[in-house]
Amino acid sequence: MPEITSGEYVAKSNKPLGTVASAIAVVALLLLFRAYSYLLFHTVAELYSIVIAITYFVIAWHTRAMNENPSIATLGIAYVFIAVLDLFHTLAFSGMSIFQGYDFPANQLWVLSRSLEAASLATFSFIALRKRSSMIAFIGCYTLVTVAGLASVFVFRVFPVCFVAGRGQTPFKVAAEYTIIATLAIASMLVYRRRRLYPRSVHRNLQVSILLTALAELSFTLYFSNYDWVNMTGHFFKIASFYLVYRSIVVTGLERPQELLFSRLGQSERALRKANATQSTIISILSHDLKGPLSAVQNVAETVADRESGMPEDDRLMMVSEIGLTVGRTLDLLERTLQWARASSGELAQRPTPLSLSEAAGEAIEYLDNNAREKGLSLDSSVPAEATVLADREMLALIIRNLVQNAIKFTPSGGSIRVGAERDGSGWSLAVEDTGIGMSEPELDSLFLVGRRFRKDGTSGERGAGLGLILCQDFAVKMGGTIAATSVEGSGSVFRLSLPGADADRGRTPSDEELR
Repeated sequence: MPEITSGEYVAKSNKPLGTVASAIAVVALLLLFRAYSYLLFHTVAELYSIVIAITYFVIAWHTRAMNENPSIATLGIAYVFIAVLDLFHTLAFSGMSIFQGYDFPANQLWVLSRSLEAASLATFSFIALRKRSSMIAFIGCYTLVTVAGLASVFVFRVFPVCFVAGRGQTPFKVAAEYTIIATLAIASMLVYRRRRLYPRSVHRNLQVSILLTALAELSFTLYFSNYDWVNMTGHFFKIASFYLVYRSIVVTGLERPQELLFSRLGQSERALRKANATQSTIISILSHDLKGPLSAVQNVAETVADRESGMPEDDRLMMVSEIGLTVGRTLDLLERTLQWARASSGELAQRPTPLSLSEAAGEAIEYLDNNAREKGLSLDSSVPAEATVLADREMLALIIRNLVQNAIKFTPSGGSIRVGAERDGSGWSLAVEDTGIGMSEPELDSLFLVGRRFRKDGTSGERGAGLGLILCQDFAVKMGGTIAATSVEGSGSVFRLSLPGADADRGRTPSDEELR
């Protein structure tokens, strides 16, 4: 557990206190400005929001390559255009006397700016600007909307009037505010549905920011004068809203990437350790499990080829047959080694589809029936016809074959092997049960460990590299399942493969992680 010094503890514990103190200071300063001049209050309040929006954009833009969630950069780009509209709103506010001859353009620009903000909050989580072309297109679209909005107010003067002196807000302005509030409600629901894309603190800040923006818009449906207290309250809500959005980008843009960097370093270290373990295992197999049989084949082949040895023809044929068996086992071992290496490196993809467990078990039994009969074993299946799982066909077939092969290997002549299945929650559990020699507890503990490969000769001297069960476990996990074993030494073993049912994830698209 990492140690925390007293200085760090004080800094962390004082952080919320400092935030509250800063907020009180900002509110007090703005109220002081309001007491002197509402125009000064409005200008400072708007410039505060504009600076936050631009800072948001700068951080989002320059940290976009480090950020695990590109939609945050999307929102940052949107806010710089919102800042442009807010700047024109500030300059056009009544009393600034910058834009002459217009009927309260600040109110029109407010509607434009807040509409763009609400639309951006509702859509940003669906837009990931990963490519340069898509980013240019997005910026171009927002530029077009911003320029068109400004032109509709200042050039063509076609934007509906939002405020009339002596009468207050127009019906269009009030309706627009309620439309913005409705859009913000939709934005809140969409952000909530995609909350897993963001750190918890970011999601919380975004939700509170959206709520405060909605309260600001509600305030702006109630004022009669551009200078009254309701208008002022709405601006306080806006300042708090922008600050929380800013906090979201600081967390994801500056603080979170550091955590992400260390997390990725840890993942890389674990992957490297796993790769080293895989490499060591493969070297061990090549140097021992493959070299030994091949050396034996070479020696036998030389003996068979020696016509002067006087070996009887029957013995010669028996040795040729032994060569064939040894080569077959060696090829099987090599194939398992290659499959395991591919699975460990993530190169082996899996495509889950609804599969019949009964058919898969039947195919495995048909494939291995001769092996069982040659050893004098009974091999049967009682898997229900309705047992259907979501699995990769090749991976499932390999797992069942491996489990049945192991049962044949460790069951003496006259024994029996049974393959069955039963419901396991929403999925199915397939069991391969034998009456073999069983395993001790230490052997059970080492079954699925790469570094402690379980290697034990079969009842007829069969040998293996101990990779079969490790490969089975890897494949089971990739398919969202588990594999476990129970055994009593001298009485047999039961291996259970649990997989999700075919309708458990119907319609679900597998993730990249599952496909690897």
